[in-house]
Amino acid sequence: MMRTLLLVLALATPVAAGHAADPATVRLLPGWRDGGRHVAALEIALPAEWHTYWRVPGASGIPPRLDWSGSSNLRDASIVWPHPEVFESFGVRTIGYRGGVVLPVLLTPGDPEAAIDLDLTLSFGICKDICVPAEAAFTATLMPADAVPAAQAPIEAALARAPRTANEAGVIDATCRLVHNGDGMQLAASVELSTMPESPVAVIEAASRPDLWIGEAETSTTGRFLTAAAPVEAAGAAGPVLDRQGLRLTLIAPGSYVEIEGCRAPG
Repeated sequence: MMRTLLLVLALATPVAAGHAADPATVRLLPGWRDGGRHVAALEIALPAEWHTYWRVPGASGIPPRLDWSGSSNLRDASIVWPHPEVFESFGVRTIGYRGGVVLPVLLTPGDPEAAIDLDLTLSFGICKDICVPAEAAFTATLMPADAVPAAQAPIEAALARAPRTANEAGVIDATCRLVHNGDGMQLAASVELSTMPESPVAVIEAASRPDLWIGEAETSTTGRFLTAAAPVEAAGAAGPVLDRQGLRLTLIAPGSYVEIEGCRAPG
């Protein structure tokens, strides 16, 4: 029986932004159905001297935001963030992608035997001599069938650059605690690895606490041990409450990219 090819109603979209010379080109790569989910991607293409941002972009960046709310037969959507680069932009630390990025998205349909009707708005930032916000919108119908092989290669390459888990990276232990310093509260983390990458940068996020702000972490290493300390604030008068299992610690280094989910209390 012949298989129905993927039907895509809108694969590319013009980019609306605040500067006439913005060079971004954005495409939806339709991907393929993998069991109970659909693997697709968003491709942001830029000239080499421009960059866009990772999910935690640094002090001055604009993280990508995806609004799927107009879609149908879509129960869940998540982004797989490929290995970003840490560099200096306008004198501050920036985490992102020079020349653009392919962002794989994992889409879980409510009915795995039916099409997903996407209605997606992507908001993101791009930067060269100036930084500007940009927006792209897509509508597409993703059928439960295979895409042509040529459309899969960019997505597969991006998935190959996904972060390793703690077990895959040889993480031996990860602890975290709240400490007082003269300027307020800090979140202090310590990680022991079997092999320490060169010049890692730590990013700490509170996935379960959107009201918790965690700033840029200062990272240092000694042998197999990495320490990271970041300022932390919480909305409301109660102050920060540490949900250790809801924390995510990402280590980014040339040739190494690790996500550690959760940490234990020291001692």
